[in-house]
Amino acid sequence: MIQIVPECSEYDKDFYYNLIPNNTCTFSNVEFANKFTANSRGFRDDDSSLVKPEIICLGDSYMMGWGVDQDQAVPAQLEKITGKRTLNAAMSSFGTARELMRYRTLDTSNVQYLVIQYCSNDNEENTAYLGNNHVLKISSQASYDSLRFKNEWNKKYFPGKFFVLASKYQAKETLKKMMGKPPSNIGMPIEYPRDAKMFLDILKDFPLNFQRTKVLVFEGIDVEHRNNDFKNAVETLLKDPAYSSHFGNAVKVIDVASILQPEDFYILDGHFRAVAHQKVAQALAKELK
Repeated sequence: MIQIVPECSEYDKDFYYNLIPNNTCTFSNVEFANKFTANSRGFRDDDSSLVKPEIICLGDSYMMGWGVDQDQAVPAQLEKITGKRTLNAAMSSFGTARELMRYRTLDTSNVQYLVIQYCSNDNEENTAYLGNNHVLKISSQASYDSLRFKNEWNKKYFPGKFFVLASKYQAKETLKKMMGKPPSNIGMPIEYPRDAKMFLDILKDFPLNFQRTKVLVFEGIDVEHRNNDFKNAVETLLKDPAYSSHFGNAVKVIDVASILQPEDFYILDGHFRAVAHQKVAQALAKELK
């Protein structure tokens, strides 16, 4: 995960982690190797894009451009197609709450369009934000350092490692059962009506002028989940007076499931290849027109 690669990222007290400002690193796995160059704010973009951008792009690893070169990611492609100054303010593993918290720190004086990339795993962060009186608690640097240490340890192998891991996990789960505690869960289950509602509730929290700024949303998906379940759930809610009175016609969800083919995804990693970024950027640009 790029957010815990020491050469690329660092702890951030406001957002937990960020790319190291004014830094270039290489992020790679068996399917790709790409340079990540961060500007003075630690965004994968240049400093000129920070000044009066017309389009601001928020999201996680999909929008950030995990697995593609900087000029191949959706924001750079969108800027090239539209000619509008576009800022890539996305960061790997951010949920909707942190994305919009970051939006508050940006120059939004000239923003015409806000593009938000949603991902199903945003639901954990969004649940924490809404369940804590609409405040997101940022974990400590010690927590971040521990995450880094675990990541480095996971990359090492020694004979019997997986047996040790499995034994420790089984012992932990057995102890939980004896104490009457629920078993460990990996991730939070996806429930699109609930998750779409959380997304819109968080979007309502932030001081956006929906008369002036239009919001385009698309979902970062993998090859096994090419569907419009999230899109359909959001569109259903937008017809509800509780949301239509607030957003009007300012929020539009883009269908990416129908334009992406299996070959547009990395086989092992699951993220978008460069061709997928180009297709998504073209779909967004069409809506902007």
